[in-house]
Amino acid sequence: MDSGLLRDLEQFLGSSSVLSQPEDVVLYEYDGSVEKGRPDIVVFPATTQEVSHIVKLAAKHRAPIVGRGAGTGLSGGALARTGGVMIVFARMNRILSIDPQNQRAVVQPGVVNFDLSLAA
Repeated sequence: MDSGLLRDLEQFLGSSSVLSQPEDVVLYEYDGSVEKGRPDIVVFPATTQEVSHIVKLAAKHRAPIVGRGAGTGLSGGALARTGGVMIVFARMNRILSIDPQNQRAVVQPGVVNFDLSLAA
């Protein structure tokens, strides 16, 4: 793990929104698939602007990134196969608009299907 990247992320988001200890990040090495992949750092942004800055910091430090919603996918797409930074979207869980007539919803990436179904 790049200690400079960890420092930059903690300075930007605050230490309460950044995990890096093995006992903390182990919870994020699984999704709904049978595969595993442990991230080096897990971050919890609350805004699109924070996500953008996290991506820029990861690029600066040449760290791979992976996004994670609820972690229920069955294809392993939310696994950090090569370490790096996992961006967990759980705090970005707002339903911005629902248009039933056109069967369209605008949501943030952390919205889970159950909550959207209840709101629709």
